[in-house]
Amino acid sequence: MSHSPEHVGSDTLAPAKVSDEERKQNEAADDSDSNKKPLYPGATVAVGTIMFLLALFTIKHNLLGKVIGNLLSLTTLALPSSHSLPNTVSKFKNYFKKL
Repeated sequence: MSHSPEHVGSDTLAPAKVSDEERKQNEAADDSDSNKKPLYPGATVAVGTIMFLLALFTIKHNLLGKVIGNLLSLTTLALPSSHSLPNTVSKFKNYFKKL
């Protein structure tokens, strides 16, 4: 959290106003960090890598939304409970919308 210079050192700190452009840059940085995040703690593969491979697979095989949902469900069953892979079609789509 950043603070206005005039409030630093005072008893109360008020957050500085963040412009829309700064907010978008911060969100983009967060998204790029989530791409690099391990699939689960200790994993050697990142979430972004698996998402990319799943997207390629769904495109290559022209999968319908229901089938993608089943694929995600099956995949998440094989992962530890601490995994970061989206487990629904809407979360899968939202992941790519954020890029």
